Amino acid sequence: MATQAAEQMERTAGQELAVELGNQVAGARKVVKQAAHAAARAQVSRVREATKTTKSGRTREKILRAASDLIVERGNTDFQMSEVAARCNMSKGALYYYFPDRDAMVEEIFTRVVDDFAALQESVAANARSAEEAIKGLIGVFCETMQDGGLFVTAIASEMLRGGMAVTPEIYSRFDRIAKIVTVQIERAQTEGIVRADVDPDISAVTLCGGILSGAARQIYRDPDGIDADAMADALYEIIIDGIGTEASRGRVA
Repeated sequence: MATQAAEQMERTAGQELAVELGNQVAGARKVVKQAAHAAARAQVSRVREATKTTKSGRTREKILRAASDLIVERGNTDFQMSEVAARCNMSKGALYYYFPDRDAMVEEIFTRVVDDFAALQESVAANARSAEEAIKGLIGVFCETMQDGGLFVTAIASEMLRGGMAVTPEIYSRFDRIAKIVTVQIERAQTEGIVRADVDPDISAVTLCGGILSGAARQIYRDPDGIDADAMADALYEIIIDGIGTEASRGRVA
């Protein structure tokens, strides 16, 4: 009798344990299912957001390309927002969703152009085996870019129109990153004995950049097809070294 009772208790306990395990498994499955649904919803949300962001980015780039084309075609920034909207096949109101006004659009375009130019200058300086090679390379990039024209030249011309043909502080501010690249190479030239130790690298860099930009801009104004980038680069280097170079470096140029 006692044995039967014990067996009955074991069976009851086993049944209860089975029920408990079943409940736990069912609960676990429910949690997993809920987590899976939540993960799926989150993934869908991320995909939608990414798609939205990508679409927004593509539209923004489309707008900037249209505005850039107008700037290059006209050689200035005198375009209307409605013209950009028409080229993008969108309403003027939709255009204002991406840019509050024309100035914001122009600012971003010119910032990108200057950043690209600065990146090219940095690459030239980084790969130069000497300060002399770096400075010649930097001048060469300036002259070649001015000869090619395009957005960079228009950016410079726009700043020139604001302050006249003289190089203004506004231009220095916009192209400060470029001037700093030149500053570093002038400091390097001082350590290599090419530039005099008493020369102020910052002032020399700003003067160098301003001279090239204003000189090339004036040449473009007088004779757009008359720029010889190589000849201009050589002439500018001679002028620079004659002014800030050491006796030894001036002798090499001569």
